[in-house]
Amino acid sequence: EPFVINGGVIRPEKGYNGWIFDVAINREKQVEDASPRYASRISNLIVKGFLYGENDFSGLAYNGIRVKSWRLYDYTYFSVMENVDFFRPDTAIYLSGHPESGMSNSWHWNNITIDWTMHGIYLDEKAAGHVFTNLILQPNTRKPAGEKSIITVAGRYNSFNGVIWDIHYEHSIHLLPTAAENWFSHMGRVDIYEKFVLDESAYKANNVFSTSNPWEP
Repeated sequence: EPFVINGGVIRPEKGYNGWIFDVAINREKQVEDASPRYASRISNLIVKGFLYGENDFSGLAYNGIRVKSWRLYDYTYFSVMENVDFFRPDTAIYLSGHPESGMSNSWHWNNITIDWTMHGIYLDEKAAGHVFTNLILQPNTRKPAGEKSIITVAGRYNSFNGVIWDIHYEHSIHLLPTAAENWFSHMGRVDIYEKFVLDESAYKANNVFSTSNPWEP
C-alpha cells in the first residue's frame, strides 16, 4: 500500500549487504486496469554507512533503494523521494521492472545526495519516466578501474536535471544501447559527450544533453 517515511537516520550494521528500502510491487491475479497507482513518499532521511579507513570497504556493502515490479502488469507510480542522503552505499538507487511488461516509472527524486558511492544510480530497461532533480554525486575515489560509471541508464523517458559531482575519473554516465529518449540538462560540464558517456552509440538514439531547459534541447 502507499507508505510515508519522513525523517530519521539509518545506520546499517557493518557488513550489511541488503537493501535499506526494497519496494516490490507483487499483486497476484490482477489485470492491467486494476494495477495500483501508488503515491508514496520517503523524505528527510540520512542513511550513513560506516567509514573504517580509506582502504577498508567492509562498511561499504549496503544498498539504498530498489524499486521493482515482480509480476506482469504490476507498476509503481507517482511517488516522491526527497531530501535523502546516502553515505557510502554500494548502489544507491536501482530501478527495475518485470521483463515483460511491469515497470517502475513516474517517481520524482529531488535533492538526493549520494556520497562515496561505488555504483550510484542504475535504471534498467523497464525504468521509465523517472525525474531526477538536484542530484549531488560523490564517487568513491578507490573504485576499481573497470567500475567507472555512477549513472547507468538502459531505460527510456528519464530526466536528469541539475547534477553536481566531484569527479575523480572521466566517465560518469553509462548509456546502454537500449537507452533512448532520456534527457540530461544542467550537468555542470559542457564536454559531456567526449568525457562522460561510455556508449556513444546509445546517446545518439534520441538521448538529449542540453545546457538549457530539458524540454527545449
